[in-house]
Amino acid sequence: MTTEKSYKRILTLLVIWGLVFFAFWVRLFYLQVIKYSYYKSEAAKWQKKTTIIPARRGFILDRNGEILAEDVPIDTYAVAPQLLNNPELADSILSYYLNRPRGFLLELLKNRNSFTYIDNNVPKEVSLKLWKALVENRVDGIERREGYKRVYPYKETGAHIIGFYGPTPSGLEAKYDSLLRGTPGKAFVYANGFTKIGRSPAIPGCNIYLTIDIRVQQALEECVKEAVEQNGGKDGMGVVIIPQTGEILALCSYPTFDPNNYQKFPADYQRNRAIVDPFEPGSVFKIVTLALALESNLAKETDTIFCYNGKYVDNKLGLKIRDVHPYGKLTVEDIIVKSSNIGTMLLSWAAPKESLYIIAKNFGFGTKTEVELPGEDGGNLPPPHRWSIGTRANFPFGQGLTATALQIASAYAAIANNGIRIRPYIVQKIVDYTDKEIVPDRRKHLRENPDRFIKLYGTRVTSETTAVRIRKILREVVKRGTGTLADVKGIEVGGKTGTAQKAINGRYSDKVFASFVGLAPIDSPTVVCAIFVDEPSHANQFGGISCAPYVGQLITKINAISNEYIPVHPSGYIASVEDDLRMPDVVMMYRTQAEKLLKWLTLEPKFDGEGTFVISQLPPPNTPVAKNSPVLLRLGGTPQANATRNTMPDLRGLSIREAIQRLSKDGIGLKIIGSGVVKHQDPPPNSPLTERTYCILQCSPE
Repeated sequence: MTTEKSYKRILTLLVIWGLVFFAFWVRLFYLQVIKYSYYKSEAAKWQKKTTIIPARRGFILDRNGEILAEDVPIDTYAVAPQLLNNPELADSILSYYLNRPRGFLLELLKNRNSFTYIDNNVPKEVSLKLWKALVENRVDGIERREGYKRVYPYKETGAHIIGFYGPTPSGLEAKYDSLLRGTPGKAFVYANGFTKIGRSPAIPGCNIYLTIDIRVQQALEECVKEAVEQNGGKDGMGVVIIPQTGEILALCSYPTFDPNNYQKFPADYQRNRAIVDPFEPGSVFKIVTLALALESNLAKETDTIFCYNGKYVDNKLGLKIRDVHPYGKLTVEDIIVKSSNIGTMLLSWAAPKESLYIIAKNFGFGTKTEVELPGEDGGNLPPPHRWSIGTRANFPFGQGLTATALQIASAYAAIANNGIRIRPYIVQKIVDYTDKEIVPDRRKHLRENPDRFIKLYGTRVTSETTAVRIRKILREVVKRGTGTLADVKGIEVGGKTGTAQKAINGRYSDKVFASFVGLAPIDSPTVVCAIFVDEPSHANQFGGISCAPYVGQLITKINAISNEYIPVHPSGYIASVEDDLRMPDVVMMYRTQAEKLLKWLTLEPKFDGEGTFVISQLPPPNTPVAKNSPVLLRLGGTPQANATRNTMPDLRGLSIREAIQRLSKDGIGLKIIGSGVVKHQDPPPNSPLTERTYCILQCSPE
């Protein structure tokens, strides 16, 4: 009985052990065979350490290969407190190489037990020495990670074009972020009984070449800054375009900012006003009305129009339009030269409003230029069916519509390019890290097939004949009209002034938007230069005063930078140090403006008298001078304080010497055309004097 029970117990135990052993093998089979792939991948996660290798962001360069934005190598240092074996020594080494106070690491680690960053901006040359010191002293617990820092070598120059790279990037950095950023790489380390190292390299981002020339960009920004600051403006903008290709040589807004430290500047400074802030163009729009009149044979340059002595009133239609000066009969040419609003309105009166709208549309108003910059505004060009009688009257001289600075410059580029408007662009080409073109240079089309180039990028706005006729009138604007202060000795400049009233709360105010757009050289323009000043002081509110002189300066500087852009050597300015130096015309420039220009030309200005402006100079303009020669400048220009009268004297019949003496007493600048006695003067006798009245005397022999 006992034996039988023992047998049963042994059998039971064997069955149980057999079942357990069977279950074990089933489980082992399940884990080793069925779940093999799963557990292999899970084990690999623990066995493999992956480190991300940052990719170098692509360069942004100007047309000549100057670097405007680049990534420089930096290292980031961090500490793992639980692994730090010698805090005091680590603190000593880090404080020495990072130029930190002793004890900073110990202070940083107080009440911290987790991974903590020490410095994320350690230059590579410093990092190599620091890491070597840590290794040699066997300091554990400090981690180094390689990376890059975005740097903008030219700081504020070109900031609104390039933008910045950060949490919310701007400019081209934002527009082309996906191409610039590149593809990060990976480094792998396996620890499964063997040591294996794997690596997939980082692929650098694409490089972007721009159409801008950083030298022209610097010149434009200098001129716009001076125009705003010296005329009491709120802000300003500038554009330089090559009309034959649409290349933007420079584009800026002021105030500006430094993209290296963009966080320190107000958001308003970071606005690219030249493309995002539309405004009523005012008189610079008059070329559109002129183009319609000439193209449609509504009038020719010598036709005369009565301008109602500066005051046009139509009570029936509810129209009241004024000119700055009381003009009577004016030729069509002089309507533009003297910038008569009344004359421009009457010039367009015979044309259907639909025709005026269509030609404005062809000039690019009301449509985005499609420049490769984010945030562009297309302005506002209301369709004719929404025009009131007031809009029909004001539209021809630039009221009732809005446009950006770039749109206006592009419209003038059409006149410069014999009636063909080429779509402006700022990205010349994009290449990958092997220099393979991702976005090709559009100029290849121009070289290989000009007709195809125009078909792809151009719009015929006027006939070539009309464009040439308009350019001749724009030259007269600078020779004897509202834009005389833009004239440059040796370079025939043409252009148009603008002084547009700003609408505030639905009503036009006394605040204005001043502008001047210049073309040079006028016979076959190779550049279009535009400068705009928002809300200049009342004394300097006209575009001929607050903008025209600075466009003249800009054209001079561009010519000095490279004859490629303006292939003319100006007789009045130096183009290179080897050329003969001649005295420029600085009469009616601001003192600071004249001083800066003369020093740039290696001349030594000497000032006589008191005042804001230069009213006479010795040597006279175009005189050959040697480097470092003294230049005597007589100052004036505050008639309210110094004048013996408050109206323009009658100078007709006086000799040039007598006229100069008469005007000098009142601090009035002058420009003399011809020789002999004064036959004609502008402004006419008894015109009110302002702070910057400038008199043009036309003289001839008795």
